[in-house]
Amino acid sequence: MLFKDIWLSKVSNINCFNIKFPFLRRDKLNIKKNILISCKILKINYLQKKNNLKFRFVGQNIIFSKDINFKKKKFQNKLSLNVSKKKDKKKLINICIKNLKSSRFDLDKKIPRAIIKKIRFSWISSYFLKRRYKLAYSVVYQKKIVGLLCIIKKKKNLIIDLIAISKNYNGKGFGSYIIDDLQSKFPKYKKIIVGTYRQNRQAVMFYKKCGFKIIKIYNVFHYYEK
Repeated sequence: MLFKDIWLSKVSNINCFNIKFPFLRRDKLNIKKNILISCKILKINYLQKKNNLKFRFVGQNIIFSKDINFKKKKFQNKLSLNVSKKKDKKKLINICIKNLKSSRFDLDKKIPRAIIKKIRFSWISSYFLKRRYKLAYSVVYQKKIVGLLCIIKKKKNLIIDLIAISKNYNGKGFGSYIIDDLQSKFPKYKKIIVGTYRQNRQAVMFYKKCGFKIIKIYNVFHYYEK
């Protein structure tokens, strides 16, 4: 059974659906063009049948978790994590568009870059709608915005929905500082949860280095037709 993804359909102008398992008979599909069907499963245990749609394997979405246990924040007198201001929204979105390349949409080479850009713009813009459970923080270094952190508060857990740093500032320890500062801002929360794709080796290594543990690995599939 297909489940309509209303938000994604609206922002991408594609008929977007989710499905529990990556198989669907072609004759059961009413929409033949301009369609994206997404599937996320823990185990690959199905056989591709002749009359089924051909889902493509996009990648493995690794979910990490870390207990919040703030002790002492690393000293960074020139770096700060500040609540994002609406006037900086365009600048922050541009940083993300230039530096984020590992979402499931990026990994699916059939999806046009223009559509990915539209999805990313709407996704980040939602963090400026003053919703209590969604927060955006600007990463500021020497009074210059160099990155963005977006989090969701859910049942005493913090979900990192997005973390992006300008390429010019990679390797300076900003990521570790962000994780430490996030824990200091929310000491009463239980866990930090974050996901990334296995293809993003730098991110996988970073989260492991920061003490995150793998709790789930999803196999992600797409069926996309223009």
